[in-house]
Amino acid sequence: MRDLVISQRFSPEFGGSVTWLKEVCRRWPNPIDIFTHDYHELNSSEIKKADSQLVKEKNSRIQNVYREDILMNDWGVTSPSSLARYYRMNRAAGRALKRFGRLCAHCTHAVPEVSALIPLKHSAKKNLKIICYAHGEEILACNTSRQLRALMKKSYEISDLVIANSENTRHLVEETGAQTTITVINPGVSLADFASSKRLGLKWKRDNGFKENDVILLTLGRLCPRKNQAGVIEAIALLKDQLPNLKYLIAGEGETKAELKKLASSLSVRDKVKFISSPSDELKVALYGASDLFIMPAVEVDNDLEGFGISFIEAAACGKASISGLIGGQTEAVKHNKTGINVDGENPSDIAEAILAYCNNPADKLKLEQNALEWAKSLDWDRVTERIVCAINS
Repeated sequence: MRDLVISQRFSPEFGGSVTWLKEVCRRWPNPIDIFTHDYHELNSSEIKKADSQLVKEKNSRIQNVYREDILMNDWGVTSPSSLARYYRMNRAAGRALKRFGRLCAHCTHAVPEVSALIPLKHSAKKNLKIICYAHGEEILACNTSRQLRALMKKSYEISDLVIANSENTRHLVEETGAQTTITVINPGVSLADFASSKRLGLKWKRDNGFKENDVILLTLGRLCPRKNQAGVIEAIALLKDQLPNLKYLIAGEGETKAELKKLASSLSVRDKVKFISSPSDELKVALYGASDLFIMPAVEVDNDLEGFGISFIEAAACGKASISGLIGGQTEAVKHNKTGINVDGENPSDIAEAILAYCNNPADKLKLEQNALEWAKSLDWDRVTERIVCAINS
């Protein structure tokens, strides 16, 4: 049986689901292919080069990365452009099934990836095994439409297994009413990738003019309302007098960048906030190492929430505690008063209080950091991949 991943999103994008996909595929025990979007609006030669490097990596089981125009903003089946993209995903799976006889399709979401395979599943039956990965935010998005809600339920029901990234996401899948098999497997982290974080972090701080006594907060992720960088900026404004050496690094790109800069200026903390655009993998490691505390008190915005939060685990792999929100799967990624602090992200005062408590209690800070590292070790990608393989084969 051949393995094929079908995902609308892949590199050059970055984020939790993209990282999950890439890291598991690298470690997959069998040859595996990836079918994803072509990002035709970007530099195609750079994308092809990155794909080639991924395939040629030592011990990588990724055989091919196939790309076509499959990214859709409208998942509905009444749009001609969306129907064309559904057809391309179905066609890719059909070709693989015809070539190999039996196929295990790993779909990163119920809608649209699994939905695209509904006709093929009915004809192929047991020759096509569908594994659906559930992250949380896509379920809430589908719940806003009667058509998408029905399509999502059908997609879960034709899946042979649904792998949810958190207990919170499992509950969301169950609430769809779909009769399906669900297992929870948290996302992971590659500890080896972050082993140099301390050394790189110290160098980055020196090179960028930070002082030894600066307290550095870091949020790494898409700049959007859900990630709540704005709430952190408001909290920093509340702490201007109590923690004058507080600094905030915001790494990533997104639609709220201009608004966040304007907010920082209006609160007179623009000098404390540094924006870093689309960091490379090496720079990400350096930023984790340079920071004292990872902070992302995410909130729910327009049915968009944090299904788990892989950045919390990456920070933990660098021995950093985190401040998270209370919504979605964040409280599973960050264990309150064990690996970090959970706060109400809607309340800047709560965020500020957590930052202050962390900075003013060195003994508690050290314990949180030690626990965070142990938590990350339990989620090494090798172990996570083994769990997925066992769940699929059981």
